[in-house]
Amino acid sequence: MTHKKLLRAIWGPSALQQPEYLRVLVAQLRKKIDLPSSPSYIESEPWVGYRFRATLPQA
Repeated sequence: MTHKKLLRAIWGPSALQQPEYLRVLVAQLRKKIDLPSSPSYIESEPWVGYRFRATLPQA
């Protein structure tokens, strides 16, 4: 999902100029759902947004 789409869906149109809100939220989510020794479920797509990976690759 794009940054704009996520910001608008979570905080409304007034938050479109506040991308740090989204960075903080994603960091908190990663702390809660990711295991220390495995890849992240949430992938960053630089300059676009984030991608959720439902399954992790097997090591």
